Amino acid sequence: MPRNAQTASMNSRSCVSLNPPKQPSPPIKSRSLLPNNNCAHMFTARELAVVAHRRPATPGAYIQIEGPVHTYGICAVLRNSGRTPATKVTVNVSCQKLPKPLPRDFAFADSDLFGYGVIGPEGDMFTPIIRINATEFEQIDDVSDWYLWGWVEYDDVFSGTLRHRTEFCFQSDRLRLPTTNEFGYTFRAHSRFNAVEADCMRPIDPHTNRSGAE
Repeated sequence: MPRNAQTASMNSRSCVSLNPPKQPSPPIKSRSLLPNNNCAHMFTARELAVVAHRRPATPGAYIQIEGPVHTYGICAVLRNSGRTPATKVTVNVSCQKLPKPLPRDFAFADSDLFGYGVIGPEGDMFTPIIRINATEFEQIDDVSDWYLWGWVEYDDVFSGTLRHRTEFCFQSDRLRLPTTNEFGYTFRAHSRFNAVEADCMRPIDPHTNRSGAE
């Protein structure tokens, strides 16, 4: 994850130090159970929001019929389930058409699409929208599906706690109705890359307070 960081360098010297070496700082402790349980919170990706952008109806037509869909806009809806705000929120999201099932070594790599913000108690945040051409999204076959995945990292309002991380992934279910050939779709949670905190594929390192995504 791109983030400004200061890199400290140390010049090596061939001399004996008169002071004992400093011990490394202990890792930051993760506080999963806070003193007030009402303050404990967790981010979840509760659903996907899909917007269908249509062409306008035929001008002057006696019966106005919606035009065909030309683009789908897809994003994940993130929920702060706690009673305190989440600050310094960073979101990354990706969406691709990939083989099904996904290869076992699929890495769920980051994209260049980031979002930032602050989310209030029990509030929602939308990830950046990814737009897909309707012709491409509505093309159904037996060997591929659309996958949307990403992660959200954030700080809580308590001192001495680790940064938090949630990973999410959704897989599309698309079909054509047998009689009308109408296109339909849903998204379901995928079996992989859906986790929080230490269970994440790239969890927060307690020594650096950063994830493997950075």
